Formats: sequence, structure tokens, C-alpha cells
Amino acid sequence: MGNIGNAHDMFFKRSMQTLAVARDFLKANLPKHILKRVKLDTLMLKSGNFIDENLKSSMSDILYKVDTTSGTGYLYLLLEHQSRPDKMMAFRILKYIIEIMELHISQGHTSLPLVYPLVIYHGKKTPYPYSCEVFDLFDDKDAAKELLFKPFHLIDLTQTPNEKIRTFGLAAIFALIQKNIFCDEILPAIQLLAKWGAFSEADKARLVGYIKAMIEYLSEKADTKNPSIVWDTVVNQLSNEKEAIMNIREHFEHNAERKGIEKGIKKGHYDTALKMLKAGESDIKVRQYTSLSQKEIDRLKKEVA
Repeated sequence: MGNIGNAHDMFFKRSMQTLAVARDFLKANLPKHILKRVKLDTLMLKSGNFIDENLKSSMSDILYKVDTTSGTGYLYLLLEHQSRPDKMMAFRILKYIIEIMELHISQGHTSLPLVYPLVIYHGKKTPYPYSCEVFDLFDDKDAAKELLFKPFHLIDLTQTPNEKIRTFGLAAIFALIQKNIFCDEILPAIQLLAKWGAFSEADKARLVGYIKAMIEYLSEKADTKNPSIVWDTVVNQLSNEKEAIMNIREHFEHNAERKGIEKGIKKGHYDTALKMLKAGESDIKVRQYTSLSQKEIDRLKKEVA
């Protein structure tokens, strides 16, 4: 006798991969507000299996692509043929929806698709004993509804006033440096932190790892023409941890000097490329002489135009 799971799977897929059958099934079972959105005559099969590996013996899935009144959408149809229904099905469906969206984005799309899941159940236990609502899986359903699937909380440091950042306590160092890391000169931010006494407070709290991480980050990412002044501004507020960070001073100042040289070279390349483009030289020749990428050259061409 054949594997009963495979038999369920085969019959389900042969039925629902027949588009005429699928259209009639969906027409009869989709809610009216969904039917108004989808154009079932555009229904087509999509490849992709989203079921967890350990569930493949008890579930089968089919993904359809369909035009909607607001663009491309997907209908995700899943057949469960377990003898024991899955309490976590609503959570699994949520994961599958995310995977379908990821598949869509990986194909070059720049917006998320609508995905409407349907689960067909025909197990021995009847009716289906578990909730179809993912919020019912939380101990505190009301708190889950309040916190989840809402716009994410954005802390935009680029728009946060310095006086607000000053109230961040020990995190003010992290926040103000992040706010100013892409500036041409980091020194004003460091001097402001010193004025606030931020480095002194971190020193009192014995946060040597935090101070080191800050200096190493500045060394790699910040621009400054005054590395010695930046260094002294920080160190002059330290007493407990001064000795612990002195060994990275040379590395910090060397990196700042190197970055300044690289920035100067890059500017020279940009200036040369601009002159060549204005003279009508080809992109290939500009790349050869300046080592700029085609993306950088395209940006410069907009300045020339």
C-alpha cells in the first residue's frame, strides 16, 4: 500500500495545479472582499516550496500568482493532512508569507506583494481545534495586538536635537557620534560631548570598553583634520581609564592621517574625471585614468550635464 501522506499530496497537487479546478475552488471559497481584489482569470502557478522540511510528510503547498486591483499578488494554498492539527499553524503561515515576500523582492521588485493564505484541513479531528489568529498564540493577546505589526519605532538621530541627545546619559556619546559620523569634521561633536562631561561620566562608570570602542570607531569611520585635538579632548576628561587606552593613540592618529590622504587622492580623481568628461572623453578612458567606478562616473556626468 502506498504512503498515505504521498497520496494526499499527489491528489491535492494534481487537483489544485489544474487551473480550472483551482479557479472554481477559489471562487467558491475566497471572501467577497478578496474576490473583488483579485482577477482569477490571470491565475498562474508559481514555483517554490515554503513548508518546513520536517512537515513535508504531512502538508502540501501551492503558490499562485494573480493580478489584483493594486498590482501583483499571491494566493498561498496549503493542505494539512495531519492526524494532529498544529496549534502553531498561524505562526507557520506568517513565516511562509514572509518567505513569499522575500522571493518576490529577490526577483527585483521594489515593493511588497499582497499575500493571502488559505489552509485546507481535512484531518480526523473535527472541527479544526485551533485558532487561525496569530495573536491567540501569545500569553498576552492584548499586549501583542498593541505592540506587533505596527509601524516600527524609528529613532532618527539625524533629526534629534543635540539637547535631546544630551539627556541620553551614558548613551549620549554613542548617539551624538552616530549623528555626526558622516560630517567632514568630527571634532565639533567631540568637543560638545566634552562640554557635557560625557567622557568624564563614562570614565567614572569604568566603561573602558565603551571608550575604546568609540575611539576605534572614530579611527575607522570619522573624518578629522585634527586627530591630536580629538584625542586630547577625550583623554583630558579621563582619569581612571586613561592608561588603558593610551596604547591605541598611535593607531588612531595614523588612521586619521591615512584617511585624509585617501580622501585627497579621491578628490583628485574626481577633479580629473570631471575635466575629462567636460572634454568629451569616453567613460572607459575616465575609468582607466581615475579608477572610479561606473556608478561614480555616472554621478559626475550629471554634474557636467
